[in-house]
Amino acid sequence: MKRLTTDLTPKQARALDFISRWVQEQGYPPTFQELAQGLDLTEKNARDYVLILERKGYLRRQPNVARGLTLLRPPTGEPLPELPLVGRVMAGKPVEMFEHHEAIQVPPWLLRTGTHFVMEVQGDSMIDDGIREGDRVIVQQQMTPNNGEMVVAVVHGEATIKRLYRRGAMVELRPANARMAPLLVEARDVEVKGVVVGLIRKY
Repeated sequence: MKRLTTDLTPKQARALDFISRWVQEQGYPPTFQELAQGLDLTEKNARDYVLILERKGYLRRQPNVARGLTLLRPPTGEPLPELPLVGRVMAGKPVEMFEHHEAIQVPPWLLRTGTHFVMEVQGDSMIDDGIREGDRVIVQQQMTPNNGEMVVAVVHGEATIKRLYRRGAMVELRPANARMAPLLVEARDVEVKGVVVGLIRKY
């Protein structure tokens, strides 16, 4: 059984748990007002709890940003896992993969079994699936996705993010944007890098 870390008071642990659950359910951190309402506190007290959690290494706060909280450790007190940011992937058309990798901390509940990596999205062809430019997608590395799953695939050496559908000897890579046409290519020219399993959004 996972337990709250002992270096927090019950009220501090409750605040951290609220923030953690909010991020898990909404995909982004709460504002101070939302934190105050959720815990039945004044906004000043909510800010005080955030400052304490930041000082103890559980949060990072970006000043003057409404949703500027980053969870560094979950309520168990364990450090967040790190995944490699392997580059940018175009949601409109393919672009080249990056060579250098940056480490990105991710909430553990966004991960499945196996190996994962992170890519930053450019373009808006997946906007109808809620993926915007600048979002970072968490990708579970696998080569055999189910029809309709969102994948990161390499086509002729360039990476793209689309929903994949097999059409006999062909593969359809379909955008989630009614203004854009799907990409139909021979299956042998498509290398699936993985399936999108999570989303990280910066505010």
